[in-house]
This record gives sequence, structure tokens and C-alpha cells, in this order.
Amino acid sequence: MGCKKNCARFSTTKTNRRYEDEKPAYTTFLHLVIEARAEHPEWRVGQTLFNILHQLAPDLAEEIRGAAIDPFYQDSRIPKFLEYIKKNWEE
Repeated sequence: MGCKKNCARFSTTKTNRRYEDEKPAYTTFLHLVIEARAEHPEWRVGQTLFNILHQLAPDLAEEIRGAAIDPFYQDSRIPKFLEYIKKNWEE
């Protein structure tokens, strides 16, 4: 299940903000992932990473959705995902 079904409670927290004017720093993304993991332990790590990315940088998330580095369903893709996100965060 994607964020649309699972974010009801999550959407009321600061971890579900959409940054329309300016994307936060990459480290802020990581901190929000940690907060989301604490709030939603039922989400896998890869699922959490993608859900937070989609909230903060939807364009970047769409580039990754369904690609070989998309960690939503496979946590084994997390290292390549993080490498790509860090490299492309500021673009």
C-alpha cells in the first residue's frame, strides 16, 4: 500500500509537509525519515524513504518510481537510492 492509504495520521505531522517554495536540505530529509520510522514502524525502511521523498521532492520521486533504484518494495535498493538522491537533491 502506498502513502495515499497509509498517511492519514502521518499527514497531520510535520513529516508530511510539502515544500513548494524551497526544498529542505538533504539532511532534513534524513531526519524526517527517522521521525516517520518512529511514527510508522509498520512501514519498511524503503517504503518510508520513498514516502518522505514524495512529500518533499515529488518530481525527484517520480523520476525514481518504478526504476531499478526504487526502494518502496525492495529495501535492497536503498544504497543506490540514497546515492542517487544525494547526488540529485539540489538540482
